[in-house]
Amino acid sequence: MSPPPENFFDSHSPVALVFGGSSLIGSRLCEEFLEKKIRVISVNDFDNNSKENTSNLKNNPQIALVDVGNLEVFFENVERLNYIVDVCGVDSNNTRFLLKLVDRFGSRYLYISTFLDEESAYDFIHTPEQEKKFVQILDEEFSKQKINFRIIHLGDIYGPRMVFENNPLSQLIKEYITSEKLKVPREEVYFYPLFVDDAVWGIVKSLLSPGTKGSTISLSGDKSTLSTITETIKSLNGSVSIEYTNQNKYPNRQKLLGRGILREGRELVNWEAHTTLTEGLASTLEWFKKNKSKIATTKELEPSPYVGFWQNSLPKEKEKDTPGVKAKNNKKTERKVNLTVLFVLLIFLLWFFAFPFIELFFGLVNLQVAQNKVRKKDLHRAETWANISSFWFKNSQESFLRWSFFPPLKAASTTMAQKGRVLDRIIDIVKEKRSIRESTNSLFEKVLGEDSYSIAPLASLLSVQNSSLGQSLAFLATEIQDNKDLSDLVTKRLGDSNSQLSDLRGRARTISDLAANLGGILGYKTRKSYLILIQDNTQTRPGGGVVLGYGILTFDKGRLISGEFFKTSVADGQLKGKVSPPQPLAKYASQQNWMLRDVFWDQDFSLVAKRAIWFADKELDQKIDGVISVDLDFLEDLIKEAGPVVVGGVSVDSKSLYKLVLGKNNEEKQQVVVDIFNQLYDSLTRNPSKVGDLLGVASLENLDQKHIMLFVNDAQIQNILTEGKWGGSTKHAACSGGDPCFSDYLNFADSNMGEGSTSYYLKRSFSLDVFVQNGRTLRKLTVFYKNSSKNDYKNYFKVLVPAGTTNSKAFFIDQKKSLQENVNLDFANQGNKTLFGGYVVVPGGEERQLMVSWESGQALQPLSYLLLWQKQPGTSKDAFWLTVNNTKSNLEEAIPTPSLTGSGSVGYNSTLARDFLLTTKWQK
Repeated sequence: MSPPPENFFDSHSPVALVFGGSSLIGSRLCEEFLEKKIRVISVNDFDNNSKENTSNLKNNPQIALVDVGNLEVFFENVERLNYIVDVCGVDSNNTRFLLKLVDRFGSRYLYISTFLDEESAYDFIHTPEQEKKFVQILDEEFSKQKINFRIIHLGDIYGPRMVFENNPLSQLIKEYITSEKLKVPREEVYFYPLFVDDAVWGIVKSLLSPGTKGSTISLSGDKSTLSTITETIKSLNGSVSIEYTNQNKYPNRQKLLGRGILREGRELVNWEAHTTLTEGLASTLEWFKKNKSKIATTKELEPSPYVGFWQNSLPKEKEKDTPGVKAKNNKKTERKVNLTVLFVLLIFLLWFFAFPFIELFFGLVNLQVAQNKVRKKDLHRAETWANISSFWFKNSQESFLRWSFFPPLKAASTTMAQKGRVLDRIIDIVKEKRSIRESTNSLFEKVLGEDSYSIAPLASLLSVQNSSLGQSLAFLATEIQDNKDLSDLVTKRLGDSNSQLSDLRGRARTISDLAANLGGILGYKTRKSYLILIQDNTQTRPGGGVVLGYGILTFDKGRLISGEFFKTSVADGQLKGKVSPPQPLAKYASQQNWMLRDVFWDQDFSLVAKRAIWFADKELDQKIDGVISVDLDFLEDLIKEAGPVVVGGVSVDSKSLYKLVLGKNNEEKQQVVVDIFNQLYDSLTRNPSKVGDLLGVASLENLDQKHIMLFVNDAQIQNILTEGKWGGSTKHAACSGGDPCFSDYLNFADSNMGEGSTSYYLKRSFSLDVFVQNGRTLRKLTVFYKNSSKNDYKNYFKVLVPAGTTNSKAFFIDQKKSLQENVNLDFANQGNKTLFGGYVVVPGGEERQLMVSWESGQALQPLSYLLLWQKQPGTSKDAFWLTVNNTKSNLEEAIPTPSLTGSGSVGYNSTLARDFLLTTKWQK
């Protein structure tokens, strides 16, 4: 038993173990993993199984082919196993061994079984009885909570390279291949045929997708019968003869399996079989037709000597030279030989050392061109350039790996080859993003079109594409883990420098989940109406800004059927009766009535949205199914992508938008913004092919930065939005693991209690110091204000912190005059949090500091400290400084990477462009 191949674990590529890799399913899984750049250890019983299925993999350095004998010796040298797939029916000892590997490496484990009866099951898949033994071993020796396992139930597998097992479908295909009559029992026999490609795709999705731990997932085709399959074969070859018999060798195949069994768990991975029975059988029969002789006898061919075509058939007579001429000729020949050797050596050195860098350079140039084409919406040419770039990156990997033959260059070889591999993965991601963009454009054309359409295929495609993108990003994250240079390279080359890789993965997961629910969102069965709220973030409120205008978009059967925008005063003018405003609005802003204009008083958008729906019902008598909040930052980005609009004879572009708005009074400001939105709405609905590109570019970053927030009444969809950080809800970071942990929270918000756009001229930054000591956590927050307006900034601030907070204090400081005054605080409970706030005034043209402190107690000194600092919606990228001090402990880990670390402390210097989550672990 040889150890794993040399350099097998040198890269950060994931490693998968396929137990039963020489079987039909196992070999196809190996090929699929290799295609996804996952290295493979294939365990096979070569004494009892054919080597044919793995013959094409023998010389691949990314796979290790291992015989089943003496497994433990081989795995002593294995460094990691990310995935383990158990294909073959193995004995209890091997099952225990595989579970020990799962326990040792923390692997994802997938167990392939069948829901078919034992006597008709395929030999290469576990039977129901074996599955029971597997579960029994799991119960007896391992914790189900600890083992990350899932069970796959397969139907009747067929396809090229299948082995003729003792089951009806296999026997039927064998009879066709051997030119025998197709023998069909008169009594009906039921099948659940599944083409091997669909099975492998479903298995890989089940293994890699999140949320499948402990699940059972059934992968099968639709119900069919033996007579149906026979007729399908006859339709492919009319010369086939059929013999109906009274003998039925498969009595257990006469009972139907329930739909619940056949579709169990599929919704977890969003899987459906794509290959029809006719397509699958045609592909299978064609393969056997072409490979019939090869299957019958397979033997290794010995290499034979090769005679070059340049060999002369007749020998030439040697020329006779005189001694002088001969010596002269010898010197010339020797000189030519030396020059030739030198030239060949120079070419070799250039090829060996320089050419890999040239290939890498060409790949980078073509990648840049591909990304430019994507930005210009030229998606077809973008894919062409991406494919060319991938060609150069793949070649550079192979070229750099040649360096490993020289020990001094081995480290450089691994590093540069990994860089080429990472760039090739980026190409795959660029191509996947292009496909998603095309699908999104197609969806918007349908939504904004006049014709009816089926939303299910589009929704399924978008969901699968984004799920695949998420998996590709996960593989890339594994590849660059703990490597800053590669991380910087990925951030730069993905063309989204403001987003980290985890943000991109989160986006893909959220969009995939939303796409799966598109029918409900777009009113495919029931008409849906959404309220659009346009915030003025130059006049802030705790949840964003004053509402300038609103619109209502209505969808029916997946199509947008109406949409129009209005000034907020139109709705507020229809409110009957009086609604008492929050006490600060009444006290400091002299508001006597609460209306839609000031609905953004809460920091939690879900509360704001529910109140807005209430106002829409009272003011507009309109049933609303969801709320979409946007602000002027989003409008600025949208105009930048869509181009200038003309309002009142004035052309407005992204650079002049704020200037125009700031020069208007409240009523004029409302009219200008509503006019812009109505023009953009009309323009986009007349050009549906452009909507996907415009909204895609303008929306994603704005969603992450809370310039767009979403709420729907459907709890399942709202949960997706909340988990994806697009719902604007106030959350709490959850601790994990058994060590003592303290989960902290902060949401600080300002509110402009004066008239006008003073918030636009206010610059603010934060400094937060956290002290974890003696069973208590003390926080000191300093907010720096600089008011460049001539008007006073009348501010009511609100601070949302964990429940149970004590000793809350606030001071307002004029540093120039060395003055400090106490701030009276108002207190309230909001869900599982404590809310306190106060009123301060920053005079025009001056600077002030607000110092706020509060404490919390813990039963134990925490070994983990988490902080979720949520950004105020509508604000810009406020600078912040954060220091966490835990002087009696040593820092073990901090995520994200800190700007500064010291003895018992960790520090950050960044901007609050989006919610900030800090995770730290400490040692006593």
